[in-house]
Amino acid sequence: MTPGLDGDLREHAIWDLGGEDHAVRRWAAERGLGSHPVPEYAMVASEEELQSALRHPGITLASHTWSHPNLARLPAAHLAEELTRPLDWLRQRFSSVIPWLTYPYGFATPAVAAAAAAAGYRGALCLGNGWFSPDRVNRYAVPRLNVPSGLSRHGFVLRMSGLLRALP
Repeated sequence: MTPGLDGDLREHAIWDLGGEDHAVRRWAAERGLGSHPVPEYAMVASEEELQSALRHPGITLASHTWSHPNLARLPAAHLAEELTRPLDWLRQRFSSVIPWLTYPYGFATPAVAAAAAAAGYRGALCLGNGWFSPDRVNRYAVPRLNVPSGLSRHGFVLRMSGLLRALP
């Protein structure tokens, strides 16, 4: 969970408001909730920063949608645009692009997975679904493990070891 953000507010923003920035900001303003600047570590990389990163061997780019909504809450037409627009944008500017997607917030449904396939993605990462297992592979629901901001080195080792499987 985001440090300092009430869990109920986060759930409301992601599920009831679909994670859509304009809806979340409007809802918060209507209730007199102050806005805060986005922390540096959470800012979107510029085109120049991406180009600089690609100078390093082994770096590739993939998609995380255009505006980071909860894809499971979008109507089909909006869903298609959220998926195709970033992949097209990346391919027009960079050569090291792989057609993989990481679902915002890690959430996907079978309809979202089908839309990702239709948009040209070859696979996608989600939260949950347990640990990766070669005997049960769905390339549009490959599990990823959330590594929260501020996690210590020892916490990271524990999380990667599988000892914390039962924890969120």
